[in-house]
Amino acid sequence: MIYDEDIILAKNLLALNIIDNNKYDKLTAYLKENQTQGCTEYLTDGIGVDERLVQQSIATTFDVPEIKLNEGDIIIKTPVLSYSTCSKYKIIPVSLVGVELTVAFVDPPYKHVIEILKLESKRIITPIIISLSNYRNLTKVSKAKTEESKPITSRFNIDQYDVQLIGIEKVLDAQKIGKLPPYDVLLEEVFIRAIRINAHDIHFEPSDTELRVRVDKDGIMRRLISFPREFGDNFGNVLKTKAGLNAFEKKKPQEGGYTASFGQQLVDVRVSTLPTIFGERIAVRLFIKQGKIRPIDDLGFSERNLKKFLYLLNKPSGLIIVAGPSASGKSTTIYAAVNELNMPEKNILTVEESIEYKLDFAGQVQAGSDKSFNFADALRAILRHKPNVILVGEIRDAETGIVAAEAALIGNLVLTTMLSSDAIGTIPRLLQLGIPPHWLAPTLSGIVYQQLLRTICPNCKVPYTPSKDEIFHLGLNTNKTDLVFYRGAGCETCGGTGYFGRVAVHEVLVIDERLKDLIYQQASIIKLREAAIHSGFKSIKYSAVRKVILGQTSTSEIIRAFV
Repeated sequence: MIYDEDIILAKNLLALNIIDNNKYDKLTAYLKENQTQGCTEYLTDGIGVDERLVQQSIATTFDVPEIKLNEGDIIIKTPVLSYSTCSKYKIIPVSLVGVELTVAFVDPPYKHVIEILKLESKRIITPIIISLSNYRNLTKVSKAKTEESKPITSRFNIDQYDVQLIGIEKVLDAQKIGKLPPYDVLLEEVFIRAIRINAHDIHFEPSDTELRVRVDKDGIMRRLISFPREFGDNFGNVLKTKAGLNAFEKKKPQEGGYTASFGQQLVDVRVSTLPTIFGERIAVRLFIKQGKIRPIDDLGFSERNLKKFLYLLNKPSGLIIVAGPSASGKSTTIYAAVNELNMPEKNILTVEESIEYKLDFAGQVQAGSDKSFNFADALRAILRHKPNVILVGEIRDAETGIVAAEAALIGNLVLTTMLSSDAIGTIPRLLQLGIPPHWLAPTLSGIVYQQLLRTICPNCKVPYTPSKDEIFHLGLNTNKTDLVFYRGAGCETCGGTGYFGRVAVHEVLVIDERLKDLIYQQASIIKLREAAIHSGFKSIKYSAVRKVILGQTSTSEIIRAFV
């Protein structure tokens, strides 16, 4: 017996000349013997049908949307279907909005399978279709995460030492009688709590009375815990020692770092100190080491911006800059770009202060900001090895910028990052660093600027009709009455915020001949912007508004980020 859906699909494939009579007979014979296996795997692996044609045919035949599913699209915190069910039917639960569960299928959405999923999940099932390779890549990542990650366990609850909960005196009394854990252990618990809530920055902020510890989660600062002010020096000593800093230097800013292990997670810890009147403020940035580079089409680029970025990457030489504010995902983007350029005939070399991903196809050089071996020194040495592609971790000083421009000028493709407030504003920043305009103009190929926006929690996402005021703020036509926007109502998954995770928004500036002339003339930013817009440049707000229309983020998040 063959399922009705398989017969319908096979006949359509035959009618569209995607398979011939011979392959049709092979397919039906296979399905008679392997009824529960589904048809997609045999179509692609068994008889060599292009998987994109299979995906498109299933979607068209059964009137179901087809998509390229990215890892970031799958946001279900609580399992709603068992692993065995998902594996058996080659499905991936994607999102849960109210009682509607969106499920990605590789095979046709069989009626009997949908009924099984309804019974198990107690939800209404909305199918979407993904390709076989898309499914395999996602399940490989999921399996790796399941096997490699173990829960990070705490030794104790640090709230018992929170002065805002129990008072300063009780915490100091615990210290006096020896009931306070060692400071390195206490500090580790702070890190564990921050990592558990996916915070990427920890700030130790001394005041007149207490040491406030705050974290930056999804771009929003929030209090984590407060200790007696006296704890600040002890925490500082522990962090400085681990980061290779001078523990006795308290009057000058210092920067350093180290790698720590929490459970199965390796974390790069960057430490920065700043003297204040109440003691040293310490900022700690956490970089969770990722084993796999994300594909470039999984980074939130619009189709338009992705085409422009790939156009820049296909150039044989030039300087490409990924710009943005601090902690905006610049490193993720630039590694994805280098990974896109990975070809046997290319010699790829990198110079980085902290190597976040180990690349088996590139020579990676670690250099620091100190005088002994800095980025500029490393770049000069790299040029003797005849690279085609050079990744420079960051341009932060004139010397690095000049050598990077020189490397592009002599025929290398140079990719780097830079702190900036927008794409066009990056140009005067490069000139201010001291890169000669007659070098920058011919070498600068393009600038990708990005920011991160919070995404609406899929578990409490609700639709609503936007007001004319909202529509006006987004620059849309206020006469449109059929617009539907979304927002998060707040739930346990998102901690009541209505947001879960973040998505990147971009603007991509391709430097054409008119812009090169203006750079050479050191024209004002106003003239640069006018020329860019005349060439079709769309600002980052345009991309952000598209995310609102697509239901990924909210108008309030756009206003917070851009107004």
